[in-house]
Amino acid sequence: LYENGWLEEAFVNFIGPAPSGTKWAKINEQLIRSVHLFSSRPVVVVHFGMATPSEWDPSQYPRLVVLHAAPFPPEFFRRFDLNKYRSFL
Repeated sequence: LYENGWLEEAFVNFIGPAPSGTKWAKINEQLIRSVHLFSSRPVVVVHFGMATPSEWDPSQYPRLVVLHAAPFPPEFFRRFDLNKYRSFL
């Protein structure tokens, strides 16, 4: 899937806490499913939550790369949208 720890090309997405079965977990699963059906490239999801939704099964989605990232500290107010930039970096 990748060489020397790097991907040549990939789709990138980010998501906050999204427990299994919730609206955002289902939306992201459809994105992951779509990439697997219509592209040969991997999809990287930067997850700013504690537990990955069980629907993101690695045997079903072999080109899915999930990166877990810590959220901003609670004592600082930051818009969640800033995580978009963090995920791209």
